[in-house]
Amino acid sequence: MATSSQPVRVIQWATGKIGQISIRHFASNPMFELKGVYTTSADKDGVDAGIIAGIGPIGVAATTDKAAILALDADCVNYLPLAVDVDDLESLLRSGKNVVTAVGLTFPPPDDERTVRLRTACEAGGPRCMAAAFTRASSATSSRSSAPG
Repeated sequence: MATSSQPVRVIQWATGKIGQISIRHFASNPMFELKGVYTTSADKDGVDAGIIAGIGPIGVAATTDKAAILALDADCVNYLPLAVDVDDLESLLRSGKNVVTAVGLTFPPPDDERTVRLRTACEAGGPRCMAAAFTRASSATSSRSSAPG
């Protein structure tokens, strides 16, 4: 986990328009260290994330290999695909990574199967939170979440 003197180690999940904005932000802000980029596009596989984001090479290649992303040592995943995939979220959380997202799962009931899976993944993997923008369910997805409910 990053400390006040160390950057937050981030993985960017998805390389669409918002993902590209995120890559530019992480690459230009010393508070962050971009550790990896996941893409679903075969055309972007192996391409430097900076090239994808239009800022020139930054030394981080995008990959379509989910296992490679899961193996990275990172504090947080900025998860921004077009649609939520609970299997992917569960894998990321079980790998010990915190997840921040602005997609899907808005207000799932606490006993919803997806919510239970994600809560269990948080407990197994040890991340402190799975936060979703604009949801009250964020704190329901992790027993250790410090996010307001």
